[in-house]
Amino acid sequence: MSDNQLVETFLQLEELELNLFRSTHLVPGKKEGSRVYGGQVMGQALMAAAKTVPDEFHPHSFHCYFIFA
Repeated sequence: MSDNQLVETFLQLEELELNLFRSTHLVPGKKEGSRVYGGQVMGQALMAAAKTVPDEFHPHSFHCYFIFA
């Protein structure tokens, strides 16, 4: 599988209802437990946001904070 295909796979979302999405593939985080890689969460959030606005709107800023838990 190429790198582009991997990125597309890990950014896939399932639309549950209007403006509600769920991940279909998660990359496990580096630590043990039920954590997920933060970069993937950011990418999926951006993908979900893009699906809720008309095509002529583009993101111009994106901020994210990761809190150690």
